[in-house]
Amino acid sequence: MTATFASLKVRNFRLYFTGQLVSITGTWLQSTAQGWLVLKELDGGADALGLMMGATMLPTLLFGLHAGVIADRFDRRRVVLATSAWQLVTAAALGVLTLTGTVELWMVFALAFCTGLANSVEMPTRQAFTTELVGPELLPNAVGLNSATFNGGRVFGPALAGLLIVLVGTGWCFVFNAASFLAVMVGLLAVRPAELVPVRRPPRSKGMIREGLAYSWASPVLRSTLLVVFVVGLLTLNFTVVLPAIAKDVFGGDAGLVGVFSATQGAGALVASIFAARRAVPTERLFVGSTIALGVTMTAVGLAPVLWLCLVAVFATGMAFLTMMLTANARLQLNSTMERRGRVMALYVLMFGGTTPFGSPTIGWVCDHLGARWGALVGGAAALVAAATVPLSTRAAQRRAERHAGEFSSVVPAPS
Repeated sequence: MTATFASLKVRNFRLYFTGQLVSITGTWLQSTAQGWLVLKELDGGADALGLMMGATMLPTLLFGLHAGVIADRFDRRRVVLATSAWQLVTAAALGVLTLTGTVELWMVFALAFCTGLANSVEMPTRQAFTTELVGPELLPNAVGLNSATFNGGRVFGPALAGLLIVLVGTGWCFVFNAASFLAVMVGLLAVRPAELVPVRRPPRSKGMIREGLAYSWASPVLRSTLLVVFVVGLLTLNFTVVLPAIAKDVFGGDAGLVGVFSATQGAGALVASIFAARRAVPTERLFVGSTIALGVTMTAVGLAPVLWLCLVAVFATGMAFLTMMLTANARLQLNSTMERRGRVMALYVLMFGGTTPFGSPTIGWVCDHLGARWGALVGGAAALVAAATVPLSTRAAQRRAERHAGEFSSVVPAPS
């Protein structure tokens, strides 16, 4: 148990962790309410839901690599403060529009894009900032605990959203999310900069994005991890499209069942994140195994004949998805230098979320035209294919290293 919560001994991380716990609950509250607003109250289909998610992640696609440069060049604590304030404003605006009955689909899309602008900068910066809070030794533990925070909010947020939608309406979900960002801002303001791990900021120069791309591609570990995240992010991790569609179209559910689906997957992810916090090394075997498990469980979601079996598969999907993403996150951070970590994590966010403008509408179209089950089946098949690329990439890198070693030994005189 002590090992599980080791990072919380660090005062700065403890403050940050507490603020994130409150804010992420609000984020999942809004995510659930926003999906219901589009799907039911504004009469949008799964394709509209996919377009909304695409609007949220489009800024990551457009500006994600530049965000990595921002994360490497500027004070990461201040960057996260600024992006939190911006997200407070956009959530409050959506709340006011919904409560006054003036909200329309185009407004939801526009505000989703504005929120995505802040997210595109905040996500890689926040990922890289974790190392400054705890140092490299505690990084895997901190990543696991951050994920536990994320998924704890994911469990309670949708459940609270379902309750608030029924009792007071969707608008108050957005107002609560806006208020929750204050917790993050207070925690960051209380952080002691002198106790952060020092980071050498690279000077401004041309080609920083190109240099970050070349650095990531040159490393077999970084390259193979990012390729898997790309494929899975594009076709598998469209849960906010697939799960509401299955709840509504396959099992005839309402907002309550949508919340149950999301909370069930979050519970599985929460269990996985607690176990992940105890692991010190993110191995390749764990990364490949969890990606395979994600493919199998997503396939099970698509094939489940009854609701309770589908919920079991959704829980298992949450565990597999979270394990895979945490392992990828830690592999990337531990195998990159501090001064390039922002750009590496920007690529991670780009592969993970920047593909959503293409993946979510595609899977939304699949759900609308072929059936909700097919959305899950396509995602499962994609994860299985992605998992096969990691050992192939590793073996190719080993062969290249052996070939280069052989070439070197052939030209170096043997010792006499």
